[in-house]
Amino acid sequence: MSNVIAHTFDRLLSVYGHLPYHRGKWRISSWLSRYASPAWGKDRIIVRDGIRFETDLVSDEVGRMLYTDGHFDPYETSAVRQLVRKEWVCFDIGANVGDYSLLLSRLCSKVYSFEPMPHTYSRLVRNLELNGVQNVTTFCQALGSSHGQLTMTNSGGNSTGTAHISAAGDFAVKVSTVDEMVDSMQIQRLDFIKSDVEGYECEVLKGGSRTFQRFRPVILVEVNATMLSEFGATSNELVNLLRGWSYDLYIVGRQGLTVLSADSSRGYQHYFNVMAVPSEQNAGSAGSAGRGN
Repeated sequence: MSNVIAHTFDRLLSVYGHLPYHRGKWRISSWLSRYASPAWGKDRIIVRDGIRFETDLVSDEVGRMLYTDGHFDPYETSAVRQLVRKEWVCFDIGANVGDYSLLLSRLCSKVYSFEPMPHTYSRLVRNLELNGVQNVTTFCQALGSSHGQLTMTNSGGNSTGTAHISAAGDFAVKVSTVDEMVDSMQIQRLDFIKSDVEGYECEVLKGGSRTFQRFRPVILVEVNATMLSEFGATSNELVNLLRGWSYDLYIVGRQGLTVLSADSSRGYQHYFNVMAVPSEQNAGSAGSAGRGN
């Protein structure tokens, strides 16, 4: 009987996940998931917004949220859809299983995706293959402030939501920088960067200083005070890095893009996502960003 109940709730959840995003949807999906989760455990193919994902709902955090809620970052992906132009070239740093890479592949001409975790990287490649994507180049490596190696750990085993760089990590990953990748691939323009690297954002930004000044890409970056502190960084440090390169900052949320004032980052206890737009533009005309010198 318990298996019948679990599969019934799983079917309900599958249908509910297709419904448009609405406020409080996560509460309902969480309640359904509580009873549906015993039916999980095998890889399955899910389809959201016409994009196919192979996912293990137990360990794949992004895939699970796509399945249960229909979106992983609903406000951020909405902003990206309005922002990115067909001719753009984009970096997806911390690509995870490819939710942003797949979205960007439909919106722009070229995507470079970086994911250092081998298990997660294999999911990324598989999801690109499932959708027949040809304009995404993938790299199983990290980006940081200098070239070399770093150690990573994943306390959740194969979970895609728990891996992070750590001095006490149990395996090594290759590290390059944004500037090095741009130079080595002779990239002639870079218009948009998404960076979600579990607190390592300041290091990634430091490794792209020359690129940011040359190409002036729009940057979507996570600001997570708790995770940043693990690398001796703060939210204000991250914000000040971007402002030092003459970027205007906007918080991404339910109301779209809201200006991040000089001291408002101190009022956020957990995390928020920032859209950094070159100061010579404004948020409404960010579509013209990113052309090289």
